[in-house]
Amino acid sequence: MLAKDICVTAAKLISGDRKEQHGPDMKESFQRTANLWSNYLGYKIKAKDVPIMMVLLKVTRAKDGAFNQDDYVDMCGYSAIAGQIDSD
Repeated sequence: MLAKDICVTAAKLISGDRKEQHGPDMKESFQRTANLWSNYLGYKIKAKDVPIMMVLLKVTRAKDGAFNQDDYVDMCGYSAIAGQIDSD
């Protein structure tokens, strides 16, 4: 799969089915997760930290596991979400 295909696939996922499945307001959704993580960890996590942490999870999977194209698609998608949340 070419790099541009990974990006196109990620864009379709974050703006298509997953948007319908998880709700239209990504920032609000990630802020809810950040609040849960903050309570669990005992210190403040921001909404933009959630997709960045998910990228790191995908990095670990890509490093330690067998090749899985979805890891790279998800890294791209989570990075884009983090950028969108941070730019708001």
